Amino acid sequence: MAIDQTQVALTIADKAVQQTTVLLEAFEELEDILTQATQAGINMTAYDDALANSSVKHVDGATINKLGVIIPALQTFLAGTSTGGTTYKQALYKIKA
Repeated sequence: MAIDQTQVALTIADKAVQQTTVLLEAFEELEDILTQATQAGINMTAYDDALANSSVKHVDGATINKLGVIIPALQTFLAGTSTGGTTYKQALYKIKA
């Protein structure tokens, strides 16, 4: 039985759009969370004991604080790197559902 390449391509495209949407929404939500923490003056290292006794006990405050550097760095990379005249960020938003 022959494989319907068109159907395979459509399935791949559908999954790519769905996951790109999830990725971009996660970035946006992380940026909002980090902004809230900054505006509230929260340094996550002060909450290591609480974290150790929570559902996220596998992570410490210093590691969570690193998101404040990682997320903006990723956004800068996406906005500053291009292929074919389109930045990665532009391409991702074009793919987003």
